[in-house]
Amino acid sequence: VDHSRIMVRWERRTHKGLAYDLLFVRSGIDYNPGIGFEMIDSYRAFRPMIKYGWLPENYNTVLRRHGLSQTVLFLNSTVDGDLMTIRSMTGWEFETRKGLSGMISTIWSREEVQDSIDFTQAQAPPGSYKFLACSLMLVTPAGRKVQSVLISEAGQFYDGLKFSLMMMPQINLSPSFNLSGTYRFDHVDFSDRNQSFSNHIIGIKPFLMLSTKFSISSFIQYNTAIDAFIINGRFRYNPREGNDFYIVYNEGLNTDLYRETP
Repeated sequence: VDHSRIMVRWERRTHKGLAYDLLFVRSGIDYNPGIGFEMIDSYRAFRPMIKYGWLPENYNTVLRRHGLSQTVLFLNSTVDGDLMTIRSMTGWEFETRKGLSGMISTIWSREEVQDSIDFTQAQAPPGSYKFLACSLMLVTPAGRKVQSVLISEAGQFYDGLKFSLMMMPQINLSPSFNLSGTYRFDHVDFSDRNQSFSNHIIGIKPFLMLSTKFSISSFIQYNTAIDAFIINGRFRYNPREGNDFYIVYNEGLNTDLYRETP
């Protein structure tokens, strides 16, 4: 019986020249994370990431730095060794002299689906899938009163097509209070099976620092896929470094009055 989990990581961080991040994870068939969770059970994963960056010459008035990156993820079952997932991402990263940064990438995926994957009003049946998508990420300059992250992805999705858009704005109203939000839109179309769906997720997160010891934060999210509000509130007291006391409140509010009958 294997209750163990092991992770080995070796990396070199730099914006100029060669950088890499090599990660290996193995999770046993009976591993129990306790106060955390694993997305899947019993797996081996290997993720090599290689980057090469360079700094433009002084005459370049736009770019501060940029580089190419390659990331590959292999995911295998620990029981029989059958391949589960391969995901390869190749991209170009950049940062302008005014602080705007981003990445343009292509993502190739291979999925070996053993059981049907259920989506909202759609389903991906068992089988072997290979699909390609393109992604764009933009991050506005840090340190400003209003910041935002924009991520967009479009391309193949299993045996269909998918378009996703996510925005994460943040407003620093004062040194002790900021307000952030999230909005995600997904549209998936499996035309061969005449199945499609769209989903919206909207969230807002206020954070108030009452003092160096007391803070209050909350997260409110609405998900159209499950017709529900999800509310989380947290009060934190930090008397000294390494000691924290929390009061946490969670609530789920159903907005579909006909979800259950009667």
